[in-house]
Amino acid sequence: MHELSAVQNILRIVLDEAAKVQAKRITRVALKLGRWSTFVPEHIKFYFDILAKGSLAEGADLDIEVSPVLFICQNCKYTYEPCLDYLSFRDMSTEGMKSCNADEYIDNLDGDASTEAKEPVDNDKYPPHNGFVCPNCKGVGMLTSGLECYVESIEVENADSGGAKSS
Repeated sequence: MHELSAVQNILRIVLDEAAKVQAKRITRVALKLGRWSTFVPEHIKFYFDILAKGSLAEGADLDIEVSPVLFICQNCKYTYEPCLDYLSFRDMSTEGMKSCNADEYIDNLDGDASTEAKEPVDNDKYPPHNGFVCPNCKGVGMLTSGLECYVESIEVENADSGGAKSS
């Protein structure tokens, strides 16, 4: 239900921006939602369709991109997605899911200077259930992505030319 007030604000932003360029119609709205934003994309779309009726945004395509939860290690600057299921984490420098088994993880690093492991991680010091610890150096991570909710772009039909314009 909290999506209702979020969509009211999103629609206000979209309509205000469309008015600034004297748009005839809004054709597309792109939103960025973080995985931890607590918003359900289907609910956002549902409320957007209802609230946009009778406005310049009626019938507009609503594209929602869900961004991952990312941390950056305060110590080694490695970017990683935490072990949300406490069993595995996504290594941003390699394909697929990797086990929290530190030896397997380190063996699969791509060797990039920013992600190069300093030493093998001892599983006694880095227990597999602690998904928020940096998988590279066991440092403390800081959240950098995953809570966002913003209008990324708007496409409109301009009243003057009838063509599409992005803002």
